[in-house]
Amino acid sequence: MKKFLYCCTACLFSFIASSQDTTAVAAEKPVEKTVSAVPQIRFYGFYPIHFGDQQFADAYNANPGFGFNISPIRYKDLRLLLGFERSTYKVDNHTLIAQPVDQSSYQSLFAAVSYSIGSETSFCIKPTLGAGVSMLYLKIGNERFGNQPASDLRAGLTADWAVYKHLSVFLTANYVHSNIDVDTAQELHDFYSKANSVQVGFGLMIR
Repeated sequence: MKKFLYCCTACLFSFIASSQDTTAVAAEKPVEKTVSAVPQIRFYGFYPIHFGDQQFADAYNANPGFGFNISPIRYKDLRLLLGFERSTYKVDNHTLIAQPVDQSSYQSLFAAVSYSIGSETSFCIKPTLGAGVSMLYLKIGNERFGNQPASDLRAGLTADWAVYKHLSVFLTANYVHSNIDVDTAQELHDFYSKANSVQVGFGLMIR
């Protein structure tokens, strides 16, 4: 009987000790947040490389552009992005772009979703999909001559490297397809209304 009581007592103390260890481990293990409201802000420069049978590839010389975006919220590995971009172009073929227009600017507002592969505090790669609205401004010198609304679809890839606790550098490449609302002859419509480009850029991200 004494042996039985001794065994029961030993088992009880062993169970209590095991429960305390399990509770301590659970308390020490960090709980991963599903939703995070910690924002990220990106500032970057980019160069648009246009291709295909279209006005930006055949009638303009592109200049480097700039952009910024903010990610106000993260859900697991997904981030919402809201951004702005601006690029400028100088006319180099007036047989395709009528005088007196000598330059243009393209300004975009967009929303996108990115997916993080890796750690945002060290190194990660982020595929991105998005869409936006834009405006093509035709200019004579620095004065606006007219404008044409547009819509954009974009897909890209960004690589982030953390250099400080709250600062990262990144490289980015985005494919952008644009549809421009233009009134022209039917046989020239695709040339002036479609645009395809790859934007290659570099920037800083604050988190």
